[in-house]
Amino acid sequence: MDWVRLVNHVPVYSGRLRRPASFDAWTRANGAPIVAELAALRRFALFGRTRGARKALWAELQRSAEQGLLAEAIDRAVKRFVLAAGEIASYPLPLPRTVIGGYRLVAVPRVTCNARGFDSLVRALDAHPDLLAVSGGPAFRQFFLLELSEAVDRALVRAAPSLRHPVPMAEGWYIVGFESSTSWFVPLTGPQRRGHFYVCETPPGGVRSLAPRRVKDAMAQVRATVATLSRTERDQMLREARVPASAR
Repeated sequence: MDWVRLVNHVPVYSGRLRRPASFDAWTRANGAPIVAELAALRRFALFGRTRGARKALWAELQRSAEQGLLAEAIDRAVKRFVLAAGEIASYPLPLPRTVIGGYRLVAVPRVTCNARGFDSLVRALDAHPDLLAVSGGPAFRQFFLLELSEAVDRALVRAAPSLRHPVPMAEGWYIVGFESSTSWFVPLTGPQRRGHFYVCETPPGGVRSLAPRRVKDAMAQVRATVATLSRTERDQMLREARVPASAR
């Protein structure tokens, strides 16, 4: 089971922390000194101290993250992450936008959502006592939070937001579409996170109270605006949207 699942097209924490393949890769690279230190403390392991230390490290995190106060905190943090696109759209940032009958529709880059969401995960979880108690120190916590951020990001894309299945954001805002083809930022390492979300401000009756044809026309207008942006203009928009260095 994925760490983050969809409930009515909304990403939520599944309560299950299956060990990802990226963990094994991490323990052989950045996490190698941590595993080596933990392995040195082990007196005996049937299949080797390093392998045993690797397995024990993940099991310790899994036990804490799947139950009790930390599991509840992760659930709240994932829900908070999902609100990021609506919060960004509501700010007076120079992102591509238009208006539908007095209500705003904004193209919010996926990389910006992920950056804001990751920072919210760090604020909510990095100093949580139950996570601090897990072996591995700051480096392992950062690995876990980055993986959790990736899981929420994948779930948001998997939700395939649309007018028919909008994803609720901050109060009065919904994701009504996702454009996967646009490249906003090319990182030196890690996933590129192509695309942007179409985030729509809605009247009290919700997104379905807007005329679908007008919303589709507005999305087409914003799409055309994005297509005219140069790489320099896109970079400037990301800077002004304050994409943290952690996402770059």
